[in-house]
Amino acid sequence: MDKSLLNNPTLARIVADISGDGHLQIQEWRHLVSFYSKNMAEIEAVKKRFLNVFNVEGRVYFDNRKTKGVETPRYKLFFISKPVATFLRDVGTPVGNKTNIAFWIPRWVMNGRREVKAAYLRGLFDCEGSIFCRNTLKPRWQIGFCMIKNETLIESGLLYFKQIRELLTQFK
Repeated sequence: MDKSLLNNPTLARIVADISGDGHLQIQEWRHLVSFYSKNMAEIEAVKKRFLNVFNVEGRVYFDNRKTKGVETPRYKLFFISKPVATFLRDVGTPVGNKTNIAFWIPRWVMNGRREVKAAYLRGLFDCEGSIFCRNTLKPRWQIGFCMIKNETLIESGLLYFKQIRELLTQFK
C-alpha cells in the first residue's frame, strides 16, 4: 500500500471508524476488517470509503442478535483483504479487542493536516459520540464521548482521551 495515503483525510476517517465501531482482526491466516451499525446509510458510507481508498468491495450482512433479550437489528460490513488489514495495522489502527489493548491516535494523524485531524475526529464522534439534553430548569445540550476499557488499561484510555481533547482544542 502507498504510504502517501497518510495525507488522505478519508484514510484517517477509516482508521477512526475502525477504532470506534469497527474491528481489525489479524490472526494466523485471517485478515478481516469489520464495521457494525444499526444505520444502513452509515454502513454504505464506510463501504464507499473503503472502495475509494483501497479499491476493495465490502460485504454487508444483517445481524439480528438479541441484546439484553431484545432483538436489535443491525448491519455488519466485512472486508477480507490481507494487504488492507496489514496496511491498517501498520498505520496505527488498533488490532483485536479494543477493550483489552492500549492504543493511541496515530502519529500521522496527530501531526497531519487540519483536514486529516478533522476526518479522524468526525469518525470517532460518529461512532462513539452522543449529544443529549439535561433535563434541568434551564435545558443544556451536552456532547458525550464514551469508550469501554479494561480496568487495567484505564491510564492508556485516559491518555487516548487527552489526545482527542488536544485535537479538539485545535478546532476551538
